[in-house]
Amino acid sequence: MRVIYRFLLSMPQWGITPLFFLLLLFIPNMIGNVIITFVPSLSDISNIPELDSFYLKVIMVLIVAPILETIVFQLILFSILKYILHLRTIAILALSSIIFGVVHCYNVLYIIVACVAGFLFMFLFIILNKRNLHPLLITILVHFLLNAITAVYDAQI
Repeated sequence: MRVIYRFLLSMPQWGITPLFFLLLLFIPNMIGNVIITFVPSLSDISNIPELDSFYLKVIMVLIVAPILETIVFQLILFSILKYILHLRTIAILALSSIIFGVVHCYNVLYIIVACVAGFLFMFLFIILNKRNLHPLLITILVHFLLNAITAVYDAQI
């Protein structure tokens, strides 16, 4: 873990790190899609709130979710775990990924994919925070891009 952390800290300041994480975030999504191909019953996510309006879906998925989730699950959670509870980075990553996954409890597969995504979002946030590179803004942007590409891929918007 430390080797990966040091490697990511050594990457060029702008562009590479967020792009690297965006690409990494596709891995759990693609694995989830492959699993659903072989076990279609895992794609049942009937407890996701249904939004009637196309525009409301776009606003919720592409604007509200990335902003709200990044503020809550990265900024606030990181601040509490790091500065109030004084937890180490690995504990922060583990707890935040579990919390992020459990909040996305639409089905077991979705929870697992969301845990991995939560881990990667927090890892990105921590690295950007360490470098003083606008961690909130860039993490929101990466989250937005992931949601946008996933929504187009899944044709759910």
